[in-house]
Amino acid sequence: MKKKLLILAAFLLSLAFGIGIAYKFPNGYFKILADTGAVSWKFDVVSCVIMTLISFVLLWLLIDIFFDKKGYKRDIVAFKKYRFFMVDLVSRDIKTKYRRSVLGVFWSVLNPLLMMLVLTAIFSRVLRIDVTNYGYWGGYPLFYLSGYVIFNFISEATNFSLVSILQASGLIKKVYMPKYIFPLEKCCYAFVNMSLSFIAFIIMFCVYLFKGDIPISTDLFKMFLVVVPMFFVFIFALGLSLFLSSAAVFFRDVLHLWSVFLSLWMYASPIIYPLDNLSPALKNVLRINPLTHYIDYFRCVLIKGELPTLEQNVMCVLFSLAALGIGLIAFRKKQDKFILYI
Repeated sequence: MKKKLLILAAFLLSLAFGIGIAYKFPNGYFKILADTGAVSWKFDVVSCVIMTLISFVLLWLLIDIFFDKKGYKRDIVAFKKYRFFMVDLVSRDIKTKYRRSVLGVFWSVLNPLLMMLVLTAIFSRVLRIDVTNYGYWGGYPLFYLSGYVIFNFISEATNFSLVSILQASGLIKKVYMPKYIFPLEKCCYAFVNMSLSFIAFIIMFCVYLFKGDIPISTDLFKMFLVVVPMFFVFIFALGLSLFLSSAAVFFRDVLHLWSVFLSLWMYASPIIYPLDNLSPALKNVLRINPLTHYIDYFRCVLIKGELPTLEQNVMCVLFSLAALGIGLIAFRKKQDKFILYI
């Protein structure tokens, strides 16, 4: 009873926080206007919804940890015990993916390069999209690769995690082990693939550097900051994977719906088109999309040579922690019932 009351109080507090943030920093679009005659006020609905949901999830996670300290501590101890098993699973997935392949692991580098060639021919040559006007180095190839690496990681991590509990049903029924190991392992496996795909970006970056399209005086040290958005997007993908893997156990329709949603998500993210090319109203809509912030951060340090702003860091952290919070709460609440449905 105390927990439910605290959750209700957390929601009300989050709603007040969201309204306060939106009123303090109105964006100018999607406003609710109210004119009382003496006082005229406005606030951004998009900012209100985002900040309310994020703050509510984070408060809910803190309440859940407070009431189940032993459970979370037990999960941490179990991770230390089974971490070598998880490493073996990652190694097995990598070997299985490239089994009987002539090029093997090189496909992780070659595939993004081939996709880059196709899309560069379409969007850069045919549709005449010039991203250098917006301050991006290297033209469309580097622009596309920097978005592809992030989205492909999210796609692989969630698709593999979606069926991770169902595929491990035989093992789960026979021996005890922490069930979150399976979606976590799929995220680690996808992260390895993303790291290999990043080699394709490095190759093209070096090509444009030697061509002179990237200034030699560039502070290349800023590029090492790429590990920051990669860490943020890993936490985000892990939270999303925990939620989806638990949902797929009870609702198998999620397996089919998620592929459709991923297609929509790809076109709603600035992967193949620059965000600066859109109208201000449409850009305001796309800022609801967490991937917009991760890709923008990624490109900021890689193909703009700029230090990310405080706002970029805060938004990425909030989206990552909110996704992790939703995933942890949903997964831990339902994991004991998995064995009845797998």
